[in-house]
Amino acid sequence: EILEQEPENIGARLGVARSFGAESNYQAARQAVDVALERAPDDIRVWLTSASIASNAQDSTTALEHYDRALALAKASGEPRNKVAALSGVVEAQLALGNYEAADESLQSLVALAPEDVAVKYLVARSAFVRRDYDAAEARLDDVLQAAPSFLPGRLLMGATQFELGRLGQAESYISGVIAAAPQNQEARLLMAEIRLQQGRADDAAAILGPVIQSGTANDAVKTLAVRANLLAGQLDSAVDVLREQLDESPDDPDLRLQRAAALLAAGETAEADSILACVDDEEGDVAFRRELIGVYALIGRGNPEAAGSAAESLAEKYPGKPLAHNLLG
Repeated sequence: EILEQEPENIGARLGVARSFGAESNYQAARQAVDVALERAPDDIRVWLTSASIASNAQDSTTALEHYDRALALAKASGEPRNKVAALSGVVEAQLALGNYEAADESLQSLVALAPEDVAVKYLVARSAFVRRDYDAAEARLDDVLQAAPSFLPGRLLMGATQFELGRLGQAESYISGVIAAAPQNQEARLLMAEIRLQQGRADDAAAILGPVIQSGTANDAVKTLAVRANLLAGQLDSAVDVLREQLDESPDDPDLRLQRAAALLAAGETAEADSILACVDDEEGDVAFRRELIGVYALIGRGNPEAAGSAAESLAEKYPGKPLAHNLLG
């Protein structure tokens, strides 16, 4: 309503963008913030919001570019709070891109600027986490959560840290709290599903990811784990549905085609699996091997053991270094 009455109201437009982003509707969020960028290219709020949306959408390259722009505006204005926000985003994006040396330099500047800021301490912990120094990350996060017990990014990272340290119960405790507070947080649901799979509870893992899949906003990592969870839980139709959606988005991806063919074979739908395998390019390397391996399974699924045996012998001869090929002969 505010936008209808005041179409130039940048704050309202950014509020709309953030609302879409909170729902993981990044395409709509991007469209809203792009209009704001056109109308207010020198407004630091616009660049910070745009960068945040890009970061949440896992577009770290764009996030870094936009945080850099925000940082330049913050330096020009001399506003410390904006500088901390922009530099924090720069560190996050650099870590996500694996630019650790640059991230260290940015982080040193950030700590010097705001040494007691909880978000800054969190980034120090995150820097340790991405380097797989989980003990250091845990120690830093203890300080963060002692100062701000309800700080969700800190709780999520602590859950991930406990998971990497093999403490599934503690990891579950932290992550369940994040999901309760932010049900649409895909990273939290993804980690909880991994915990359930580690516990041998594939059906629960699939159920945890289900709401995100059904919302139509799932990222690739969620979809990939949902396929795995559904297959392990014996929910073959659900696995095929997710793979079908992924293929619609990336129709030329041979790996997705092979995954879908394997799922269809498990579901007993050999005809559709055959049609998919026929469309996979006979490339060199692992894709070619997997295509032929699934083709053997297709013959087994159609009840043609003689043809399957012959194909398995040919496969083992062609790929002598592949144990799976030789296992078929047994």
